Amino acid sequence: MEKVNEFNSFIQGLIEANGVKIFGKRIHWKNFPEKIAANAVKGLNIPGNESMMMFIDASITGSGKEGMALTNWGVRYKEDANAWNLTWSDLSEKYSFIIRAKSLLLQAKPGDDFAVNKEVNMALAFINYDILARILSKSCQIFTGKNVETVNTNTSNVPISSPAVPIQPELTQTPSKAPEQLSNFQKAQKETSQVKDAREEEEPINLQNNRRSNMSDSNSFLKSNIGAIIISLVFSVFYCAIMYEKSGAVAVPSFILAFPLSFVGWILGNKLRLLLHPDFIITSGFMGSLKEKFFWRFVPQLIGSFIGAMAGSGIFCSIFG
Repeated sequence: MEKVNEFNSFIQGLIEANGVKIFGKRIHWKNFPEKIAANAVKGLNIPGNESMMMFIDASITGSGKEGMALTNWGVRYKEDANAWNLTWSDLSEKYSFIIRAKSLLLQAKPGDDFAVNKEVNMALAFINYDILARILSKSCQIFTGKNVETVNTNTSNVPISSPAVPIQPELTQTPSKAPEQLSNFQKAQKETSQVKDAREEEEPINLQNNRRSNMSDSNSFLKSNIGAIIISLVFSVFYCAIMYEKSGAVAVPSFILAFPLSFVGWILGNKLRLLLHPDFIITSGFMGSLKEKFFWRFVPQLIGSFIGAMAGSGIFCSIFG
C-alpha cells in the first residue's frame, strides 16, 4: 500500500507541475468508474488480489475493455489481438523505452531469448507517450528501485516541464574595426567563393562518413549473423555432398545457390521465431525447460536454413543436371 501511495503522489505532482489537461478523460487513476473498472478487470484478466493504480482506456467506445492497466503487480495491456503482461521487475530488467510519434516501443534488451519487443499504441486514449514512458519508468523505480532507459525519437514532443533557463556567459567587449567597404559585385563574388569553399570541405567529409557508416553497418550485420553463416555453410556443403553422390559432378557448383538460400532460410526462420515466441513457458523439470529454451532459441532458424540449402541444391541440380 505504501508503494501505491507513492505512485499516487507522483501522479499528483505531475499534474500539479503541468496542469490538469496533461491527462485526458480516458485516463483514470484516482476515481475509477464502476463499469469501466469492471470491464477492465474482465478484459485484461486482472486478478482480484491486484490493486489497480491507473487505467488508460484505449477501447473504441470508451467501455474500458481494452487499454493498459498499471497495478501493484505490473503492467497489463490489451489492444485488439495484441495482449501481454509484464511484472515491474521484468519491465525494468529486460526492456527499454523508445518514444515515437504515434506509439511507445518496449524494446527487448539483448541476452534474453524470451523477451520480445512490445508496441503500445493507444491513439484513442489521447496520451502523450513521453508522459507514459515517465510514468512506467517511475513505477519501475518505485517497485524495483530501477529506472528504465528511455530514448525519445519524437522531435515534435512538447516538453512536459519547463526547462531551466541557461545562464548566458558574459560577453567581453573587443575593439571594433571599421567594416571593409566592398562593391556589390565584390560582395557577390566573395559569397560565391565562400559557398564553394564550404562545399569542397563538406563533400569529402560526407563521403568519408558515408563510407564509414556503410562499412560499420555491414560489419555489424556480419558479426550479428556469424552463426547463421556457419550453419548455412555446413548445411550447404552437406546437401551438395548428398547431391554429388546422386547427380555427379554437377552437384558441386550447386553450392552457389544452396548457401545464399540457406542463409535466407535462417533469417526467415528467425523472423518467424520472433513472431510466434511466447512471453513465458510452463514446463516440468529441468529437461523440459531446457528443451523449450533450445527450441525457441534455435529450431525455427535451423529448419529454415535446412530447407533453404535443400531447395538451393535441388533447384540447381534439376536445372543443370
